[in-house]
Parts: sequence; C-alpha cells; structure tokens
Amino acid sequence: MTGQLEVLVAEYAEYADTKAGPVRLAYHGAGDGGTPIVFVHGASCDSSYFAPQFTHFARSHAVAALDLRGHGDSTRPDPAVPGAYDVGAFADDTLAVAAAAGFDRPVVIGHSLGGLVALACAARPDAVRAAVLVDSAPILNERHKAFFARTAEDIAADANGDWRRGYIGKLLPPSDTHRRAEIITGAGALPPAVAAATWRA
Repeated sequence: MTGQLEVLVAEYAEYADTKAGPVRLAYHGAGDGGTPIVFVHGASCDSSYFAPQFTHFARSHAVAALDLRGHGDSTRPDPAVPGAYDVGAFADDTLAVAAAAGFDRPVVIGHSLGGLVALACAARPDAVRAAVLVDSAPILNERHKAFFARTAEDIAADANGDWRRGYIGKLLPPSDTHRRAEIITGAGALPPAVAAATWRA
C-alpha cells in the first residue's frame, strides 16, 4: 500500500460477523515493503493512539492501524448480542483488516486490550508472524482479572463517563503530559454498554 504519512485517509473493511451481523471497520494504511504490521489499540481508544509508531514503521513497512468495533469510526454492534465484543470478535476484526490491506501473516502489535487481541490472533494457525503485547490487559493476574469482572457493572452504569475518566486518571502519572488530558477525556466517550462489554472482554 502507498499512503501519505501526513494525511491518512480511513479505508474500510466490511464483513459479516455471525454473531453481530455486518461489521464495518475503519483503518489507516500506509507504507510498503518489509514485514506488514497491524496496530491494535486498547479499550476506549482508537487507531490514533499508535500514530507515532504507525508513522515510524511506515517508512520501511506496510502498516495498518484499525478502529476495533465499537471504537473510533468503526460500527458499533449491539452489546446485548452475546460475544459481539469478545476477544475472538476483536481478533476477527484485526485479521479482516489485515486481509483488506493485503497483508500476509502480519506482525500484530497490541496495547492493553489490543495485547489480548494480538495473542488471540497468534493462537490461530498461520494467521500472523508474531504478536507484540504492550502493557497487555491481565492474563495471569487473578486479582486484576477479578477487578475487571467486578467493575464491569460500574462501567455499564457510568452514563457520564466519570468512573472511567477517574480510573484512567489514576493509571497515568502526572509527569506523562503528552496526551494525558486527551486520553483521560476519551476514556469516558464510549456508550457505557459498549465500554462495559469491552471491559468484560
């Protein structure tokens, strides 16, 4: 793929999810050559969260960064549909974007929830070359897993986003000023039902 690094125009991959119906996924693509790379953001984020890495690697690789379902410019399936926002569905999204971008067995780099998605992609035979997990969501830490399970209902009831903004505000140190305010504000932007379904993932 060729693309302007300065002006990224979203493209779309469309497919029918057997659980959630038609899904339309927004993604940015740029660069060519090298091992292809797909960037997968975390919960309540979007493709822009990997913008510096996207720009850097597009100089020598074909790259794509997607908005997972429910996030950014991608469609929002009904969170009442069982499994519509599980990690397997997010992995389907990631591999659908890789196919739409023409990538053969890309490296998938995921942050937080995206790390779990990258791992799920890697578990599928011959789907990806490697998975890179960046501050991945808890897999083995039972205390953190219990926290996520326990607080999903808090998020479902978080109509104004205050709970989510408060949680993210505690995670980000005040010294991390580059996008801190923007990230905290964005943490409360998703509809609560979508955010809670993603949290449960």
